[in-house]
Amino acid sequence: MLRTLLAATLALTGLTPLPAAADFYDPPADCTVVATMRMDECVVAHVSQCPDGNIEDQFLDGKFLGRLHYSHPSLFIRFEGISGYIIGHAYGEGAPKLGRSLKSGEKYSYTRRVFRTRGDDEPGDDGTEVMEVGNEIDLSLDGKTYRVLDIRFIVTNPDNGYEYRERALMLREPALSLGSLGFVKGEEEFSSLPQSLSLDGDIGFRSMLPSPSCGEGT
Repeated sequence: MLRTLLAATLALTGLTPLPAAADFYDPPADCTVVATMRMDECVVAHVSQCPDGNIEDQFLDGKFLGRLHYSHPSLFIRFEGISGYIIGHAYGEGAPKLGRSLKSGEKYSYTRRVFRTRGDDEPGDDGTEVMEVGNEIDLSLDGKTYRVLDIRFIVTNPDNGYEYRERALMLREPALSLGSLGFVKGEEEFSSLPQSLSLDGDIGFRSMLPSPSCGEGT
């Protein structure tokens, strides 16, 4: 579902993917920026750790697109776009809370409900989500290797036959969601992993410059 947010936001803003100016991101008060991710479509995302969880601010050509909120670093809870559109997840008891350190082999089961400010209801809006924590693996991004936790999600609703599977990768330190690989039953697979990542001290950290691939072929 999150894979559609960026496309919708770009369409609403009318922005085109041009190279961004070399400005630097400042996080909200009481938050600490911990990572800069260069995504597809020339989007730059800055992740900050805040008292209530992580936030991910997305920019195109230095212009703000929207903010993603996470409760636990592995759990997306809300997206707020500049158009005023909001979509999110409400989780029931049993979901991991902020501060919980996930361990390989753990399994969590809880209800998940989707809410949005506009648009029709969809089959997967209500269901049961199961999170299975896998092993730590190595992830290569732009020539660098990162140690990440492999997490699998399955959302089902037996009343309408809905089934959604997602493989999310969470960086251990600093703890943040890098993105996911997944598919909805009957639909194409997708990936929301970044093209590259900069942590504190790395070149490109807090920069608004997009991936070097941005603008190729223009």
